[in-house]
Amino acid sequence: MAKPIHTITKDISVGIYDNCQYVARVYADKIIVVSPTVKWIGNTGGYHEIKESIRDQARVDAVLAELADDCEDSAWQKIGFGLGDEYLQNS
Repeated sequence: MAKPIHTITKDISVGIYDNCQYVARVYADKIIVVSPTVKWIGNTGGYHEIKESIRDQARVDAVLAELADDCEDSAWQKIGFGLGDEYLQNS
């Protein structure tokens, strides 16, 4: 298995859970993102993580270009647009 070119994190609070992080592993041909969420079952919510991938090569190349310029915040915005994640798009 290939190793990621970059691994970036972004701190976030999710519901009552502090000190959570988005984690993005950026490869040459894809981006794998682990997003923290709260999963509700009835009236009880528990910490949960969702793994998503971005395989659009144009988006991957744009994120790699941002990271090459040390622009991590704009890389997260591009990742957010690729996932449809409004928090990442606007943070």
